[in-house]
Amino acid sequence: MRVSVHRSHTDRHKRMKDLIIGCFTNYGWSTVQYWANSVDTCGFNGDRALVFYNADAHTIDRLESLRFDTYGFDPATIIEGFAYPFPSRSWRTGFMYTLTI
Repeated sequence: MRVSVHRSHTDRHKRMKDLIIGCFTNYGWSTVQYWANSVDTCGFNGDRALVFYNADAHTIDRLESLRFDTYGFDPATIIEGFAYPFPSRSWRTGFMYTLTI
């Protein structure tokens, strides 16, 4: 007798993590802090990634202290194409929220 086990959508959903990705250029902590702190305050416990250009060390240090993985980029390299080394993880797909400051 062969028993077949099917994982439900709920089981798969439990194994996946949420991911928030943010991106900014030319902002300091005084501007970014509201968005970053709101992610932390709301209790979000998924992965956090932030792509940035032209940010000071203080801003990056504060973001990393809030568990954001930070990835700097140079706009000139976008023309050539590149990929960020995001860790291989399973993320849940869903709604995407963006914030324009």
